[in-house]
Amino acid sequence: MKKMSMAEMLSAAEKNNCAIAAINASNLETISAVLAAASHCSAPVILQFSPLQHAAEDISYREVTQLAELISLRYEHGAYVVHQDHGESFEDCLNALEGGFTSIMYDGAALSYEENIANSARVRAVGKDFFLESELGVLGAECSEQTGELDDTAYTRPELVKEFVERTGCDSLAVSIGNAHGIYKREPKLRLDILDEIHAVCPVPLVLHGASGIPYDHIRLAISKGIRKINFFTQLDTAFMSAFRTEADKGAYMMFAQGAGFKAMTEKCEELIQLCTGGKIKC
Repeated sequence: MKKMSMAEMLSAAEKNNCAIAAINASNLETISAVLAAASHCSAPVILQFSPLQHAAEDISYREVTQLAELISLRYEHGAYVVHQDHGESFEDCLNALEGGFTSIMYDGAALSYEENIANSARVRAVGKDFFLESELGVLGAECSEQTGELDDTAYTRPELVKEFVERTGCDSLAVSIGNAHGIYKREPKLRLDILDEIHAVCPVPLVLHGASGIPYDHIRLAISKGIRKINFFTQLDTAFMSAFRTEADKGAYMMFAQGAGFKAMTEKCEELIQLCTGGKIKC
């Protein structure tokens, strides 16, 4: 399995009018599941790891890159890149870069517009040898109890997009169009009209967070309207834990319960990778 840059992956997605699945992993089993799925699909995948997972698992960014490199040697097909998800401080971002990550996200969406720009630009000033994702707008989980319905102040404002990208120097932009982190309490309603306006003015690839729970036909529509990276976590976490619990409740040893979780997560990852790429990118 080869290692790719985020720029290469998203360029291929743009060329083929598809997207790349970005999947959060937390430990050996879940990193293995993501890479196994990419290999089975002969497709690219974005392996994500966040400060939250770093704290919960007590695994460093350097260890994540080393594990990914080691596991990737098992496979002939597929491609991956390691990406830091939701770095909320300058220090978070530096830690990921020092740990060998080549792609990071600075998340300043909860701050004021000017603070978000200033902090994103500070991260960009560290260098040009890494890919930087920034976020403009506030996702549903932060402001609407995860209904997927936001008030007008939370959506990404299309008229600010071009200036934001130019002033931050970001390489991709995560947007708020009715998506939310975590579990949706009811079917989300993506504002594809806003996405159309954003896509028309945005000079960099667009990212959709909180995709777990969004109907697949809505995801396909979002891809057709310019979304090039799609983040999944809750859906995969649920698949892993459900299979793990089933085996554990039967009295299985931990290693067998983990094996069941790995298998279930791998299958769900394959489904999501195919949903995003549509078989258009083979590697």
